[in-house]
Amino acid sequence: MRCISVSWGNDLRVGPTGDILAIPREDELDQRLIRRLLTNSGDYYWSVDYGGGLGAYVGRPASPEVLQDVILGQLRLETSIQQDPQPGVVIAAASPANLNTVSVSIIYQPVGSEVTKTMPLSISD
Repeated sequence: MRCISVSWGNDLRVGPTGDILAIPREDELDQRLIRRLLTNSGDYYWSVDYGGGLGAYVGRPASPEVLQDVILGQLRLETSIQQDPQPGVVIAAASPANLNTVSVSIIYQPVGSEVTKTMPLSISD
């Protein structure tokens, strides 16, 4: 079954033939990870424990270690990510040009794949 393409905070997208746009299979897991990381715990009706709530850190001070713990904790709960090798998170501190943005790289291997993927994510005001 194909997943529909929805960017966080936006509406459904229309494909070239006028139907609802499906996301390419290789991007489905990235879309699910973004939803998991940005959903506040308690906001997902069908599973109140679901979500990392990274949006709550926007505009608030948070150490890279706290962000890394939140992200890795959510990656451990995602059944579509292999846990051996363990997923990783690299957090780059805000640059002098933009103090309001923290760059995150999530490194993981999808279940059933030999390929390691890197997903960039920015947390900003």
